[in-house]
Amino acid sequence: MKILVLIAGGRSGSDFFQSLLDGHSSICQLPGPFYYDIFWKKIKRIKEVNYISNKFFNDYIYFFDSRKNLIERHNMLGKNKNGFFIVSKKKFFDKFSKLMKGKKINKLNILINLNLAYSFASGENIKKKKLLVLHLHHIFRLKFLDNIKYEIIYMIRDPLALISSFYIHWNKYNNNNISSWFYYFNIHRVLRGIYDLMKYKKKIHVIQLEKLHQKNFKVMKKFCKIAKIKYEKSMKKSSYHGKIWWGDAISKKYLNGINPKFKNKIDEKIFFEHDINNIENYLKDFITNYKYIFRSKLKKNSLYKFLPFKMEIKILFRTASSFDLKNFFLIIYYYLKRQFFMRSDNFIYRFPKSIV
Repeated sequence: MKILVLIAGGRSGSDFFQSLLDGHSSICQLPGPFYYDIFWKKIKRIKEVNYISNKFFNDYIYFFDSRKNLIERHNMLGKNKNGFFIVSKKKFFDKFSKLMKGKKINKLNILINLNLAYSFASGENIKKKKLLVLHLHHIFRLKFLDNIKYEIIYMIRDPLALISSFYIHWNKYNNNNISSWFYYFNIHRVLRGIYDLMKYKKKIHVIQLEKLHQKNFKVMKKFCKIAKIKYEKSMKKSSYHGKIWWGDAISKKYLNGINPKFKNKIDEKIFFEHDINNIENYLKDFITNYKYIFRSKLKKNSLYKFLPFKMEIKILFRTASSFDLKNFFLIIYYYLKRQFFMRSDNFIYRFPKSIV
């Protein structure tokens, strides 16, 4: 079975893309990110198959009762936004036990059979499954997939839109209390993501969120060609377990699937002009390669890279005013870390191609 690992370069539509794969007869996947590296650490020394399936059920109970998945709004599926799905625990346990009979307990067998057992319990025909999509989400989690053959689907978006989306939406979701670590984690993966990903030396297929909306049919047809599966009509619909998905709770709004008129929304108020200049100069090859827009009107100035971003100053003042000393000192620390990596070499001779 071919394995494609789905990685997000920020708030770039990885859940949306996965929702378009829902219901495809040849695709085997779980309904959301599965942090297999964390799960494997918990069960790697266990030889009891029933313990493994029970641990999976307990850790990912919202895969079996979607009413518990509030952040992804899987409790609000369907036309009337009141639907959900239930997957049989018994069917999953029984099928996983049968699939693992006589098999070694290793990373590959556990990964494949957890997914197949889940698909079976969901009422799908697992004899038709040709492709496993593992939504690992974060680049650093790839480290543990040693000795497993896979290719990568990497979701990207206009860099300023990515930064704007995570900062604005997560701040609102967390009541204007985004942590210093979370800020740095997201700014790092926007600015360094593609460069960190290339270190794994795997075949990478880039999907741009803008094109996933604007040129959806072409993108999905090309994906099917890469995955060696047939295009199916279900790929026009954003759903989980066949029920319409309206986007996650972080975005606040209800997003109704594919939007051919999709446009990025960038809140330039969260940036100083020199922030945009600094980011675009650092990512100039990335922006040029994926045909994004340069917005800064400032001339390049080597002094700009030493200046803090407006977001960093906002976090600094917020943490100071609330006497949050831990995050106050952390944002200074992360400012220095960002300074360090933005001075490092980011040259790539050949970027992975966007699939359309």
